Amino acid sequence: MKGNYAFICPPFYHLRPTDILKTEVCHAALVMGMPSHVKQSIKQAQLVLESLKQDHEQALSALSTFCNSENSHSSPNLNTSLECEKVFNQEKIPIIQAALKQIEKGLDDSEVMITFAKYIEHLEAELLKVQLHNQRLTEETCWLRDELKYTQTKLEENESLLAQTEVEKKHLEFMLDLKKYDISSNSCDTEKNPSLNIWKMIRR
Repeated sequence: MKGNYAFICPPFYHLRPTDILKTEVCHAALVMGMPSHVKQSIKQAQLVLESLKQDHEQALSALSTFCNSENSHSSPNLNTSLECEKVFNQEKIPIIQAALKQIEKGLDDSEVMITFAKYIEHLEAELLKVQLHNQRLTEETCWLRDELKYTQTKLEENESLLAQTEVEKKHLEFMLDLKKYDISSNSCDTEKNPSLNIWKMIRR
């Protein structure tokens, strides 16, 4: 370890944060809904990335302060050692900056995935509402079909009964007309033949 600031550089500068949010999360994002364990993995990854971001920012700030500081030691050997240390730490700054950008990109990606998951949950809730509404409509349609079938059956029965009643009515009308005709015919016969009337009275 060189100098007092070498420990500040975290050992994670070579890490690619987006690797944390790769296969399982991306696969889950392609299907309807995101499993709870995937969401938990994203949140844990966010916590890790936030911690890494803070470590890298602190390291970058400390290295920048150290590299920009002036040598105040009177010993030439110590000044030379500090200059070497500054050069060594300056080489780390671009690496830490690049890693910090990757970490920020990973955080942005995780936020996008969380937002996407919430959007999918909203869509699923709306889809569930539509499915329930369709189910109610289907049940209502089945009920209406049953009612229509029952009504048609009753209508056919009533039509049959009405037709039978019409036949009976016509038969009764015919019988009444026939009876009227018989009465009228008997009256005419009596007028033409009085003896027939006497005979009928005798029979009574």
